Amino acid sequence: MTMSDSNLPRKAKQYVKHETNQVYEPVVFTSEVADELGVSEEVAHEALEESPFISEKEVDGTSVWW
Repeated sequence: MTMSDSNLPRKAKQYVKHETNQVYEPVVFTSEVADELGVSEEVAHEALEESPFISEKEVDGTSVWW
C-alpha cells in the first residue's frame, strides 16, 4: 500500500468505530471512509484491511465495515 500517512489504518479504524457506535448507522461504506480521510477508495480499503478489530462484509459488490 502506498500512502503518505502511516497512521491511515489507525485513522480508518477510529472513523469506523466512531460511526458504527451510532444507533442509526451500524455499518459504514468504504467510500465514506475515503471521503473522511481524503484518500481514494482503494487506499481506504487497504487501510481498513490493515486496521485491527474491524470486520468487513461484501454486499452486492460493496464492502461494508463495522
